[in-house]
Amino acid sequence: MGGLIHWDVLITHMIAFVIVVLVLKKFAWGPILTVIDERREKIQGDIKNAEALEEQAQQRRSEYEAKLREIEAEARERINAAVDEGQKAAEAIRVQAREESRAIIEQGKRNVELELKKAQTVLQEQAVELVIQTSERLLKEKLDDEAHRRLVMDFISQAAARNN
Repeated sequence: MGGLIHWDVLITHMIAFVIVVLVLKKFAWGPILTVIDERREKIQGDIKNAEALEEQAQQRRSEYEAKLREIEAEARERINAAVDEGQKAAEAIRVQAREESRAIIEQGKRNVELELKKAQTVLQEQAVELVIQTSERLLKEKLDDEAHRRLVMDFISQAAARNN
């Protein structure tokens, strides 16, 4: 039996194999291939959805970055405007302070001039009074030159003591 082929067994096996293949094809391969096709379509759909989501995310990211740049530019503009306004306010304050200091200086000068005039008037009045009082005493008394000088010096000392 070594070299003999059993044709009847071989043909039976081949027929059985073909029947098994046909049965598998009809009942197993169809549903398996359908499941595989459905799975492939689902995976392809998921990939397309993922790509669409990634594209949307990229687009949103670009929009957010543009919005951030816009917000930063607006913030810089507001900061610059505030700085400009602050500088204008500071300049206005400096100008007002200069004007007020000039006014204060002018008022001080006027006050000094007024006080100087008052002091001059008071000094003139005191000098006149001193001359009048000295003249009265001189008229009341007939004095020699030395007594006259002593009397004027005493009167000047008294007048100086009154003013202090």
